[in-house]
Amino acid sequence: MLALRFTFPAGRFHATPWGRHVNEGEVAWPPEPWRLLRALIATWHHKLARSSCFGKATLAALIENLATTLPAYTLPPASHSHTRHYLPQWKAGDTSLVFDAFAAVARDEPLYCVWSDLELPDEQAALLDTLLENLAYLGRAESWVDARRVEDPPPANCLPGQESVDPETGEVRGEVIELLAPVPADEYQSRRASFLADQKQTRKLAVSLPEGLLDAMCVDNAELQKRGWNQPPAARQVFYLRPIDALRPARKARKAVPPGATTARFLVVGKPLPCVEDTLRIGELLRQAVMSRAKRTFGENAIPMALSGHGMPTDNRHGHAFYLPWDADSDGRIDHVLIHVPAGIDSHARLRSEEHT
Repeated sequence: MLALRFTFPAGRFHATPWGRHVNEGEVAWPPEPWRLLRALIATWHHKLARSSCFGKATLAALIENLATTLPAYTLPPASHSHTRHYLPQWKAGDTSLVFDAFAAVARDEPLYCVWSDLELPDEQAALLDTLLENLAYLGRAESWVDARRVEDPPPANCLPGQESVDPETGEVRGEVIELLAPVPADEYQSRRASFLADQKQTRKLAVSLPEGLLDAMCVDNAELQKRGWNQPPAARQVFYLRPIDALRPARKARKAVPPGATTARFLVVGKPLPCVEDTLRIGELLRQAVMSRAKRTFGENAIPMALSGHGMPTDNRHGHAFYLPWDADSDGRIDHVLIHVPAGIDSHARLRSEEHT
C-alpha cells in the first residue's frame, strides 16, 4: 500500500477543474490524480533534475506505477469559498471581475491519497519521499502544501465509482464527480499508435504525442490547445463518489454554556439632559449609584469584584465594569448610560441583583 498525507498550511486549496472556466467558481476537490502527478514531475524538473541522485528513468517508472490504478481519498471537512477581484484592463477605468474559488480546510486537517494495491521499489519510494519533501504547493501557487508518505491512513471516504445510490438498500453513497487522471502507460501507447496511424495527422499531432507517458504528461496545455486537443491525450476522465457534504460548512459541536451578562443599557430621562461635556462626571455618578445599590444588596464586604474593580486576580486584563455615558442620537446630550463588564457577572450575582431591582 502507498499512502500520502497532505496538509494545507494556508488553509486553502486552489484548483480549477479541467474544462471549467475560472469564473464558474468550481474547485477540483479532491486534488485530481493528473494534477498530483504533474506536480511531482514539475518538482523533479525544478529541484532535482540537475542532481545525479535520481535520474529521469526512475521518475518515469514512478509515474507509470502511480498511473496504473486510481487512488482513494480521505477528505477532511472543507467548505467551498471564493474571493472576488476586479482586475484593471487596457482601457482606463475598465475592470474585469475574476472569481478566485478555493476549498477552505483547517490547517491541521490532513487529506490522504491511497493506492491500496501499490508497492513501490525502494529507489522509487526514495524518489517519491524526496519529491514530497520539496513539493511547495499543489494546484495554484497559493495552495501551500506539506506532503509526506505515511503507513496507516484512516478509512477512505472518496472512492472511484459512479453508483451514487446503493441498488439494494437505496442508501445514498455520495455525489458523483469527475476527476482527471493519467491513463496507464500501455493504454497511452495504444492511443498514440491509433492517432499516429493516420498519416494526415502524424505531423500535426506528433509534437503533442511523445513516445513515453512521462513526456506526454509534460506537454504544455497551450501546445495541446494549439493542436486541437480538448483534453490531454495521456489523460482520462474518471468518476468518483464524494461525500455529499464534502464542501459544505459544518458547525462544530460546542458544549452548552449558560450565557453570562456582560452589558446593561439604561435610558436617561429628565429635562434638560446632561451635556456630553459632563461625560466623566456622569460616569462617576453612575458608578457611585451602582456601588451604593451593591452595598445594600450584597453587603459592604461582598460587593462583586467585577462591579467594584477591587480585588481582581493578577491575570485579569480590565475585566471589571466600565461605566459609559452615551449620546445615542448625536445631539450633544447624554441620553443613555452603559455598564459593560467584560469578565461577565456570574448567575448568582445577577439573580441577587434582579431580586433587589
